[in-house]
Amino acid sequence: MELLEKVFYKAEDTDFTNKDVLKKIFEAHTPLLDYYKKNKEYYLGKQAVFDLETAEGKPNNQICVNFIRYITDMECGYFAGQRWKYIFGDDGIAKTFDSIKDNNELGNIDFNHTKNCSIYGHSFELQFIDGNGEYRMRNLLPENVIMIYSDTVEETRIAAIYYANRLGKDDKVIKVGTIYTKDYQQGFTLGENIILEETTPNVTGKVAIVEFKQNEYRKGCFDDIISLIDAYNKTISEKANDVEYFADAYLLIAGADLDETTDKKLRTTRLLYLKDLTEKYDIRFLEKPNADGSQENLLDRLRKEIFTISGVPDMTAEDFGNASGKSLRYRMLALENSRTEKEMQFRSALRQRFKHLFTWLNKLNNEGLFSGMIDFTFYKNIPADIAEEITNAKNLSGIVSQETQLETLSIVDDVKEEIVRINKEKSVIDTFTPPGA
Repeated sequence: MELLEKVFYKAEDTDFTNKDVLKKIFEAHTPLLDYYKKNKEYYLGKQAVFDLETAEGKPNNQICVNFIRYITDMECGYFAGQRWKYIFGDDGIAKTFDSIKDNNELGNIDFNHTKNCSIYGHSFELQFIDGNGEYRMRNLLPENVIMIYSDTVEETRIAAIYYANRLGKDDKVIKVGTIYTKDYQQGFTLGENIILEETTPNVTGKVAIVEFKQNEYRKGCFDDIISLIDAYNKTISEKANDVEYFADAYLLIAGADLDETTDKKLRTTRLLYLKDLTEKYDIRFLEKPNADGSQENLLDRLRKEIFTISGVPDMTAEDFGNASGKSLRYRMLALENSRTEKEMQFRSALRQRFKHLFTWLNKLNNEGLFSGMIDFTFYKNIPADIAEEITNAKNLSGIVSQETQLETLSIVDDVKEEIVRINKEKSVIDTFTPPGA
């Protein structure tokens, strides 16, 4: 598989409104479009098995076992099935953010980033002010965005280009989009010539598009198993062909004298008539060697390798549900490792998101907000054994703080708030005076 670079570098003083500069950037981005298209199609079930062909008259089953969707959905569910929490050090900021969060349906945006990163290796988010003066965020697919970093050690974001292909005059394809830099944003139409719209100053001083990454190399969660899945689908399709072949086996009739009309009818009904093959009548079905055992072994091996390389455990395995807690943790180790790396990449992107948001709020309200005023708590979406958690929490009594105890309980959403409730209940009990006392 060809290794594609998904990151672009330019000098900080590059003129992105120059036609030749833009054309070179688009030429560099074009090879990625086939990659994005293929990964999207594989996730949706349009895979190479449907291009298989066989000789005329032979069975041609095309069976797609969509491991890719299963693995992608499991990986996304484990990472973001429970929404991560935004924690602010100031109640006023929290209320302002709650309004922005609800207005943008931020939970959907966050999960879309999770899935886009799993499929394409990265995802993008545009920050903008709409016509009503509201702060908005929007998911952008990587096929429509080119993020450009500086060619310095810092590798800072210096520009982003959002574009789409359109049919112009004479049905020629043109590119229509917007250039975002830390200083300005500007619409453009690029065909044989470039048409630039009026420049809009960027009041935040930051590039309005943020990149979310699956990992350092921007590889999707199933990039390494596509060849294995193609082999699995081909093998199981050939197995179905064999089953159909045996169901439609030819009947051999040897030594009988049949007329031409009867001979033609026999051929259409899968009969072979051989007049001179033997002196005696011979009527039997023709069979080819059965490779069922080797096919099953290959399918089992491919299935095992698919789940091993992807890092997602096969939860349909017979012994998965009966495994001990320690054994399950080992089986989840590869998935946990990839989740940890993805969380680090998302934390970095979320910092960039809030730097942009806080800069806008500071300009609007003259507040002194900065990205260090927010933190994020990520959760693993796994079934919880509440009884076991309670037992473990009790066993920690006197060993760790109350806050740490409560953090081990999945039923407690906000530990600090829970401690406030506990203390409030204690104060009520302490001040309670029984009747007649």
